[in-house]
Amino acid sequence: MRSVKNVKPPACARFDLNKRSAIVIGDGANDLLMMADCGLSVAYRAKAIVKEKADVALDNVGLDAVLELL
Repeated sequence: MRSVKNVKPPACARFDLNKRSAIVIGDGANDLLMMADCGLSVAYRAKAIVKEKADVALDNVGLDAVLELL
C-alpha cells in the first residue's frame, strides 16, 4: 500500500505544478505529512489534530465548499 505522502509529488509532476501550488485535503493524521508543505491545506470533516495543523477546516459543508476558497 502506498503512503498518502507519496501521492503528491507524482500528482504535481503530472500537472506540472510546484508542490506549493497544490491544494491538499485530508481528514486523518496520516495526511499531515502530505499537508505540511503544500500551498493550501484543508481539513475536511477531520480529526482535531488535522484541524489544528490545516490552513482551513471544513466540517458542516459539502466538499464543493473548497471551491469557495479559490
